[in-house]
Amino acid sequence: MYAAVIEHGCGLAAWRPNSALGHATSSSPEGPFTLKRLIKPHFAHEPVALMGTDGTIMIWHIGAGENTTGPGSNYAANCSHCTGSDHKWTGGGSFYGPTSVIYSRSFDGPWESMDAGYGSKVPGCPKCGDTNPAPLLRPDGSVVMMWRTTLMEPQPTACPAASCMGLASAPSWKGPYNWSRANIFANQADATHTHIEDAHMWLAPKDSANPGSYHAIFHSDVSKTPSSSSSSFSSFACCCCC
Repeated sequence: MYAAVIEHGCGLAAWRPNSALGHATSSSPEGPFTLKRLIKPHFAHEPVALMGTDGTIMIWHIGAGENTTGPGSNYAANCSHCTGSDHKWTGGGSFYGPTSVIYSRSFDGPWESMDAGYGSKVPGCPKCGDTNPAPLLRPDGSVVMMWRTTLMEPQPTACPAASCMGLASAPSWKGPYNWSRANIFANQADATHTHIEDAHMWLAPKDSANPGSYHAIFHSDVSKTPSSSSSSFSSFACCCCC
């Protein structure tokens, strides 16, 4: 398992800047899991791991991961809150840094890293660095990826709520990535309450009864009920959930 690890003894409230990427193992899917090592230092968050047909392990995430993790590094001093822009990092784009992919042919590394793009450089979305990448590898090796866009002023008609899902695509996991800010749930009956994040997307297998379909689950919802979960699906012929 590859997961965000909130360092320095802090909880999730200090995910920014104390989040790093960790590698944990277990003898069974139910756990318990044991943290073996950190594979990218803070700040790095929201990892999603997939394996290619050639055995390459790819982990999409946000954050430049360019800070030291030893004594004196710039962790949150107070674990009860996020430090936000007080935390320094390099790379440009926004506090969150690039959406990146680290990759290896071994679960234990060594890992190489590449940038998939900067959400905050998408036109009209200068504070969209927290992209929540949710990639899916298609059978032909191309990538379709949900990502989190956010409300900006003046209020865009594409995302009337505070958090929506856009799509990015690439001919392969190596890119180049084409980022679209358009809200893929804009056709909801009450789009003003479409507040979703933390997507996970997968492709159901084809069989004689099912031509194949995309599925996704999210934190929060597309209704007037806050703090719930939501799901969506689409026919195989479509390039996104709808």
